[in-house]
Amino acid sequence: MSNTSRIICLLFPILAFASIAMTVGEWEEQYSPTTYNLLGVHFPDSQNGWIAGDGEIILHTGDGGSSWIIQYVQGQDKYYSSIFFADSLNGWVCGTHYTMRHTEDGGWNWDLQLEGGSVLPRFHDVWFLDALDGWAVADDGIILHTPNGGSDWAQKTSGTTQYLFGVCFGSADTGYVVGGEGIILRTIDGDTWESCTTPTDEYFYGVGCYGTDEIWAVGSNGTIVHSGNAGESWASQTSGSMNTLFDVGVVDQEKVWICGDEGTFLYTSNGGATWENYSVGGPGYIYSISMIDEWNGWAVGEYGRLFRYTDSTAVESPKLTEINSNISVEIDGNPISNALHLDINMSSGSATLRLFDLTGRCNLEAEIPESGMYSYPLDCTDGAYLLVLDSGSRRYACKVMVIN
Repeated sequence: MSNTSRIICLLFPILAFASIAMTVGEWEEQYSPTTYNLLGVHFPDSQNGWIAGDGEIILHTGDGGSSWIIQYVQGQDKYYSSIFFADSLNGWVCGTHYTMRHTEDGGWNWDLQLEGGSVLPRFHDVWFLDALDGWAVADDGIILHTPNGGSDWAQKTSGTTQYLFGVCFGSADTGYVVGGEGIILRTIDGDTWESCTTPTDEYFYGVGCYGTDEIWAVGSNGTIVHSGNAGESWASQTSGSMNTLFDVGVVDQEKVWICGDEGTFLYTSNGGATWENYSVGGPGYIYSISMIDEWNGWAVGEYGRLFRYTDSTAVESPKLTEINSNISVEIDGNPISNALHLDINMSSGSATLRLFDLTGRCNLEAEIPESGMYSYPLDCTDGAYLLVLDSGSRRYACKVMVIN
């Protein structure tokens, strides 16, 4: 390896901005690996989470948010608006150009299930009850259902041409969809949809439910409506905010979080009888929230903003000194051409090396048993690639340019 052409990439965990001491129950902004607008977040369990947004970017953590990697990015004028994982392997992401993608390996590879020829219609939300039974909503009153993990999608009659922004299900048969001009739709047979009478014509952008009976819908001008009887009737709740509200994170029938514009976080511990404001301020919208349990949650928004909610008595924020325990990777030349030459120094353990192109396709996969020098022939087209080392507990990434 030529000493004159080496570039050193220091690959280290994503760390929190704030100090170790943290007030119990506060939202804490985290370091984000991107400035793209982040539009959707979902954690199927406490360790595995995914985020989607502008540029068709997909981020992933496998260690409960201590580190994040970019698994997929197109960088074009497109976006993914929603992401949902039924478990740690099976996930779906949807957005502009009527695009729906599916992964069976935890996001390392994404297969195209649906795609349109123009920007419209756009998918706005996707929800799965398990690895097979799923729903998606889009512009123009579109509701789609799949019984087989997305191999086939069938459109259901919604009875509206309004844009539909949110969907959730409390059981295989009972679900709710919200959209423009006060639209709330309900199904109680998992097939046919009916319109509910609501007390407002404000736009609804998000919906969440606990079981089949307790449902909250949120939208423009601080609007919150609630049903406690499976959508038979709806009542307004006082949010105390005029900001647009985008998403609902339901913990149980009493504890619910809502996120929205201007760093808005609202919380109720009594089913919505009263709402408390825990806003964090700062620029832009907070679009999506995912609550794992009462004391663990994540939220994302504009400009790549990423937030974590924890109980500090149970979880300690990472210390900044952990940056000293990084993995050092020396690349012989960058850009590279027909081969990848690496000098990898790991403090302990082994790792899996992968090289992804910007469509998310894996071009190289190899096991790294220990520190040392490694060489791999490449058959890649010119462009930018993402070099990822997965050490099990943490994942690391670095951009590599290929010019033949």
